[in-house]
Amino acid sequence: MTRWCDLLLTGLAGVDWEVLALGVAEGRDTRCGVRIRYPRAIRDSGVDGRVLEGLAELLFGNDAEPQRLMDALIGLRRGADVSAAISPDALCELLIDVAPSELRNGPEPLTVPAVRAASELVSAVVQAATTPMEPCDVTLSATAGVAAVPGALERYCNGTPMVVVEHGIYVGEAHARTEGSAVDDWTRWLVRSSAENLARLAYMAASAVVGVSESNVVASRRLGCDPETSVCIPTGVDPPADPPPVRSSYEVGTVARIDPFKGVDLFVEASALIGERFENSTFTHIGPAEPTLEAYTCRCSEIARRSGLGTRLAFLGAHPDPPSILPRLHVQVIPSRSEGLPFSLLEGMAAGRAIVATEVGGIPEALGDAGLIVGPGDAREMADAVSMLLADPSEASRLGRLAHRVVRERYPIQSMLDGYSELFSSLHSLEAVA
Repeated sequence: MTRWCDLLLTGLAGVDWEVLALGVAEGRDTRCGVRIRYPRAIRDSGVDGRVLEGLAELLFGNDAEPQRLMDALIGLRRGADVSAAISPDALCELLIDVAPSELRNGPEPLTVPAVRAASELVSAVVQAATTPMEPCDVTLSATAGVAAVPGALERYCNGTPMVVVEHGIYVGEAHARTEGSAVDDWTRWLVRSSAENLARLAYMAASAVVGVSESNVVASRRLGCDPETSVCIPTGVDPPADPPPVRSSYEVGTVARIDPFKGVDLFVEASALIGERFENSTFTHIGPAEPTLEAYTCRCSEIARRSGLGTRLAFLGAHPDPPSILPRLHVQVIPSRSEGLPFSLLEGMAAGRAIVATEVGGIPEALGDAGLIVGPGDAREMADAVSMLLADPSEASRLGRLAHRVVRERYPIQSMLDGYSELFSSLHSLEAVA
């Protein structure tokens, strides 16, 4: 979402922004010239364990009520001097107590990764709840997760209107991120239950929940978002008047951070299949590795090692300007397991690339007949679709030109900026919540 944030921050010239960078390493450059404030660190001692135990129960409990979670967070902000995370022993006892019976009575004991994930989440929520915010007219959260906590508190404590943007449906991403055998059952439950509880909190507090595609609006309503507060503002880009020509090379690429729900492992598996059919094909991944997902990054590296592609497959890491690389691709792949309306899709369409993408979120809605849609999680179907385009350059070129025309007509960046500008103006006059 960094590029989306950058475009919004720089595009709305009449808005004065202050960025509270939750979960971001201090010193990261957003390239926007906007002042960034980093939350205070949580130290390792001097905490009232009862406060955090109650918070943890509301974060992970399957029947937790969002208003009770809100009350606990308000208590933290107004009176608790929190300087540490909950003790591991107390957290273990609590997790076992609130876990579903099939876990509590099952054969697998509570795992170390699950306890670590729970502790990190509690600390992140405490940090978000206790970091003071500057007075503002409207708060904007780019997700319905932990990042929505400060805005939710401002809404309830000071009546400040709050906007939550659902780029990929926070709950859906949590489910996609924990699919597969690499995640144990305890960690899967913790990640999914906490995501659902935080999303309910965000939806309850939000003055408006923005979906970046119509499918996101529908999905958020199914998860409990009030239809009266949900609105669609599609993501936009600024495509060139004419897309660059497709080169004759057989280079296939994807742009995404290395995250399970982005399906990077599927891209690597599909690349191995394509590489067997086209000996002169090469494959490029553009995007950073997530520090908290080291095991998944190692898994993708291992799949790449076993693929036999060698130097034909390159991981370029983070890149300051992904659109500058897209013109060299013959086919762009969007292998996601969960999405809203991925920025990389719109940028690929703007570059006039032939696109193979999975049938998730707003991808079919945006791409339509201007690309090839495949089932999520199916590397072989993905490889077949890419192979068809590599074998038929004229069809790949036709789809690229059509994609460019679609994105110019339906997803201009100015429409996105106007949508947020109008939304902020309409919320500015809202009365404080009682």
